[in-house]
Amino acid sequence: LDYWQKRIPASCKKQIIFHGQVGHTEVISFLKKSSLCVFPSRWEIFGIVCLEAMSLGVPVLVSANTGLAEILGEHFAEYSFDFMNEKERFYQVMKKLLDASDGNFEIRKELQARSLALVQSAEEKYGDLILGEDSENRELNQRNISEKIFTVINALGDISYLLGKDFSRLKEYYGPDENMLKEIIRGTATKQKKWWQVLSS
Repeated sequence: LDYWQKRIPASCKKQIIFHGQVGHTEVISFLKKSSLCVFPSRWEIFGIVCLEAMSLGVPVLVSANTGLAEILGEHFAEYSFDFMNEKERFYQVMKKLLDASDGNFEIRKELQARSLALVQSAEEKYGDLILGEDSENRELNQRNISEKIFTVINALGDISYLLGKDFSRLKEYYGPDENMLKEIIRGTATKQKKWWQVLSS
């Protein structure tokens, strides 16, 4: 907050509010009132914040080649940016979404459908792992998934947090090369010592 408060032009200060850390119930309340969410982070392992916004139908603009962009998927590729080199395209897309007279109704429905499909897929795979593919509980899980979406998202968020907490150790071992770190995040790093060995050492 100290960093940005010193850099915001005086003419904009009344339009920007820093709320700081908020609880999960407050996050839902903020998202329900949002027209758009922008997540320029370049180091998201899994796009929990993106998934939360999408589940409530909020359009999201994110950094390309991150977990955030993977949550959006190819269908919403136009909402992924290299923020350092695509500023003009980012401004144009943001303005188009904010100016939409229909409130982006169709886009909101598609984003919600995408988020639900992702959570259902994760639930199925987890169920297969724990209960087996032919479990009688599968149909029950499918029926309840829409009610449980934020519980599942929060659980995935906890997993991402634990990985992110040890990010400095990953960086220390693999060095500061950004491309290598992206490979680690995607699970495609080819160094002899694997990332999970680094975290457990």
